[in-house]
Amino acid sequence: MAPTAGHTGGRAAVGTAGTVGTVHQLKVTLRGVHPPVWRRVHVPSTATLDQLHEVIQVALGWEQHHLHLFGKGDLEYGDNARDETSVTLAGLIPRAGDWLGYRYDFGDMWDHDIEVEKIHRAAKNTAYPRCSGGGRACPPEDSGGPEGYEEHMRALRHRKGWKYRVAKSIYGTTRWDPARWDRVDVNADLGRLAKLWAKQAAAARQQAKEAKKAEAKERAREKAAATAPAKASPTPSSPPSSPGRKANTAPASAPVSCPVCSTPIAQARTGRPARYCGTPCRQAAHRARRRPTETASRAARLRERLADDAAAARQLADELAAALPTVDGGGQGAAQPIGWESDIIALAGRLTRLAGAIGASARDHQAAAADRQAPPTA
Repeated sequence: MAPTAGHTGGRAAVGTAGTVGTVHQLKVTLRGVHPPVWRRVHVPSTATLDQLHEVIQVALGWEQHHLHLFGKGDLEYGDNARDETSVTLAGLIPRAGDWLGYRYDFGDMWDHDIEVEKIHRAAKNTAYPRCSGGGRACPPEDSGGPEGYEEHMRALRHRKGWKYRVAKSIYGTTRWDPARWDRVDVNADLGRLAKLWAKQAAAARQQAKEAKKAEAKERAREKAAATAPAKASPTPSSPPSSPGRKANTAPASAPVSCPVCSTPIAQARTGRPARYCGTPCRQAAHRARRRPTETASRAARLRERLADDAAAARQLADELAAALPTVDGGGQGAAQPIGWESDIIALAGRLTRLAGAIGASARDHQAAAADRQAPPTA
């Protein structure tokens, strides 16, 4: 699986032993799957949680299609939680024996246990992160979580029935080997990830250096403007321009803020500002754009269910009322129910009233939706 770019701000320095001090040796185990699926990875102690997420995705074999979350006690980091880009392994799990939870895909609920086996010095001529051990292949994406994965494995072994056909469509083959994984391929992908981190760290350092130079120039300009003698000029605060040089009258660019959290956005390497400050805000904006369509479709499904429930409740009430046995009330008037039949009659009446209420609510909801969609009249 090819690595994807993450945040550029707050990236830790990763690479060989010359740039890495200590290394966390972590054992990542996929919970609820037997025999266990696990990997042993070595990650720089200065790596942040968003970098650890990328390492787990590469080492296990996930494809970064879903949201994720880290958990440590009552604290949660990641999507829809605390910022993970400024939390390092050395700060959150500093000792051997510490544990950290990791959840991937909030639908299938793939939970992972992360254990700090030991913390050691970086080896010479060794690139980090890297994988030194593991067992069994990672389940495919969208395979139904641990329970669905086990059911698919049984179906592939039996090789018959509709469950077998479903598993075959998910896994793409009837000869899928759950025990196969290649440490060489994993380390090759981790090596590409380390190079990507190094480029991002170099870009961040260059950007910080340029920002520092620009700040120093601005302070020098303000100091020169404050100490220069006053001159008869429409703009006395501006620095004097050279006689043979045209004055710079270009307006200063306004600072760009994230439309989700209003955090100032640093200028990208291309010279153009980014739209969002990071992945959480970008995902939140994507969900906000997608929410009206999802709400409309959910409302349509709810109206259909309300209509079906109202019809079913009305039919059940009619059947109950028609099927109840009654006897002569001893010459005292109309026939009266006996025993538990009175409770059934009361239930039938409640069902009738409930069906009417459900139908009225559905009609009101449909009328309100039609009013909202109707074009305004002149």
